[in-house]
Amino acid sequence: MRYFQNESITCPIAALHQCISAMPSNSSDTAPLLQNPDGTALDHGIFMKQLKSLAATAGLGHCNFTAHSFRRGGATGLLQAGTSEAVLRHMGRWSSNAYLRYVDVQ
Repeated sequence: MRYFQNESITCPIAALHQCISAMPSNSSDTAPLLQNPDGTALDHGIFMKQLKSLAATAGLGHCNFTAHSFRRGGATGLLQAGTSEAVLRHMGRWSSNAYLRYVDVQ
């Protein structure tokens, strides 16, 4: 799957580069991408608090964003990009066709 950086504020490539550049220089290759300042993995509660804060700042405070939104959006994006069912199931850790309940095909 190919992604190309664009100038959008929602560009996933730019966001990934920002996450990586924010990691401490002594981070290992297996360090969590989303980290607390002490290098531990960002936990669900902190992630949700930050997500709600960012949504409110963006004027989307009325929306019901959850961490689960990323699972659904990721599965939908992979499917729309032509990713094979096998790869999609592997990336989402699905052992069945349950992923079909997550994807928005329009």
